[in-house]
Amino acid sequence: LDAELPDAASEPTAPAGEPTTTEIVVSGLGSFGAITGFRQALAGVSGIEGVALSLGQTGEFIFRATHRVGFDVGAAITSLEGDAAKIESRPDGSLHVTLDRPR
Repeated sequence: LDAELPDAASEPTAPAGEPTTTEIVVSGLGSFGAITGFRQALAGVSGIEGVALSLGQTGEFIFRATHRVGFDVGAAITSLEGDAAKIESRPDGSLHVTLDRPR
């Protein structure tokens, strides 16, 4: 019976019906417009309930996307950014996104 349960260390979970949050560390956003545009575009994706923004290390911005359990945030970012986004999943469930946009 325990073998069927997901590994809590590799897959953050929330109770059924409750939203969860994925942390997304983004580098490559070179202007205030690019930062707010990314947040607004991600918040506009069907399945995303909200997006909070905070500052990370130099050149990085931390977005926290609230969504239903099981929603593929990486796929949502790829749908917005296409080949300009390099997305790396981290063991803690967060994502690191490097954007290569024309300036």
